[in-house]
Amino acid sequence: MDLPQVRTNRATWEAIAESFSLTRGRPWRPVLEFLEGLPPRSLVVDAGCANGRHAKAATDMGHRVIGIDFSRRLLRKARGDIQGGVWLEAVVEKIPLKDASIDAGVAAAVLHHVRGERERIAVIQELARVLKPGGRMLVSVWSRDQPRFGPGKEPRPPGDGRTVEPGDAWVQWTQDGLNEPRFIHLFSLNEWRRELDYAHVRIERVWPEALATDNEPDNFFAILRR
Repeated sequence: MDLPQVRTNRATWEAIAESFSLTRGRPWRPVLEFLEGLPPRSLVVDAGCANGRHAKAATDMGHRVIGIDFSRRLLRKARGDIQGGVWLEAVVEKIPLKDASIDAGVAAAVLHHVRGERERIAVIQELARVLKPGGRMLVSVWSRDQPRFGPGKEPRPPGDGRTVEPGDAWVQWTQDGLNEPRFIHLFSLNEWRRELDYAHVRIERVWPEALATDNEPDNFFAILRR
């Protein structure tokens, strides 16, 4: 686990937690479709649950939910807004659940905050570890080639003196008068497929999605299977 980057990421999310919660209330369509396809009352882990927008969707469908995040402020928001569920302060690099203990999971817009290919591959394996046989995990990352990062708007690479991989970037959170840099690794589709392959986990499906644009994919998704 890259502890210095985890500490940096946690400090950033604590700083932007309130602003994030004000603007991120609607669950994503691919997540809703995934949750709707699960057996009734599945035990679902929301890894990197933030303010709980996807965990709430799962509980509203009758699923049992475990929400995990490293931001205390975001977890407090999730606990306050959602009836039921179990909420754990933890990192996705080390999920505090037993092997093969979960029916399904969601890790939406989380993995791209993990720095380093080797670290991300380990997180993919960790997400698969907690699934029961036959379990499914929906994972998403940001695309490198999306309109918001077009010519003249490219995010700056980290300038902290550490090794920088192609796709590593600081993406500023500027809402509500804030100016907080978030580490994000921006993926090409080929790179996304490669890291999934290197993790040696079963892959049900990999696909691009346009969530914040009309037709230009801005996210890549995958469903892992155990």
